Amino acid sequence: NMKTKEFANKFGVSVEEMCRITELSRQGLNDIVSGKSPNPSKAKRLALHNLRDYVAICRAQDIKKANEDYENRMKMAEIFYVN
Repeated sequence: NMKTKEFANKFGVSVEEMCRITELSRQGLNDIVSGKSPNPSKAKRLALHNLRDYVAICRAQDIKKANEDYENRMKMAEIFYVN
């Protein structure tokens, strides 16, 4: 079983930040990650929705940064341009 800290780290955040993102208490988060909370609940649905939103925002930021890095590197490569 994955530990809560490992789970949070997979998302690039601390356990405290994961609690804020999911709107769960540390214990609630621990219970879900460890599988001690298998039943559906309003809190789990909200946590899922929030976490998916967070992941989508991260993806958009990553794509934006990758595009900026690409553009900057292509411009830098111009030093090799020869007429």
